[in-house]
Amino acid sequence: MVNNGYFLILPWIQSWGPASKILSLIQRQLPNDWLARYGYRPVLMETFVETPRHCSTCYQAANWIKVGQTAVRTRKMSEIAS
Repeated sequence: MVNNGYFLILPWIQSWGPASKILSLIQRQLPNDWLARYGYRPVLMETFVETPRHCSTCYQAANWIKVGQTAVRTRKMSEIAS
């Protein structure tokens, strides 16, 4: 299983639907990259969406499947950097 921890598109990127395009490309390319680098192909990819702030439309457009919700909280970026 591969986890997508952070996904950010900078505001000056000008393209129609860049998030779903990028997620679709990742979904196709990542298994091949892992096979070449680590010798095995992941069978699952996961991500977490902060639902009060985001609606995950780009994941739906990229054909990701919502399998449920979690109560897991992650550390803030400032805590990870220290």
